[in-house]
Amino acid sequence: MSGERIVGRAHFIAVNSDDGYADERSVELLRILADGNLVVTEVEIPQDHVVHRAVSLWTVRDGEMVGAREYWTTPGQDPAPRWRAGYVEPLAAD
Repeated sequence: MSGERIVGRAHFIAVNSDDGYADERSVELLRILADGNLVVTEVEIPQDHVVHRAVSLWTVRDGEMVGAREYWTTPGQDPAPRWRAGYVEPLAAD
C-alpha cells in the first residue's frame, strides 16, 4: 500500500494522466458492479513480466464520483505458507 490520498478532482486527473503511467495504459476491466451510490470495479494491468489487479470502490452522487478507495495486488507474487500445503491447491491463471 502506498499510503497516499489524492485530494481533489484536478489532482486525480493529473495523477491518472501523468506520463509516469505511460507504460501501464493497458487496462482490462474484469468486473463492474453498481448498487445505489456504490460502484465496484476490478481491473487487470499487465506490466512487463507481472500482472497487477486492482479493486476500486467508487462513491457516486448525482452522477459524479465523489470518493474512491483502491486495493492493489499482484496475484501469485506472495509465497504461500508451507503449513497450508495440505489444505490448498494452486490456482490456474484465470
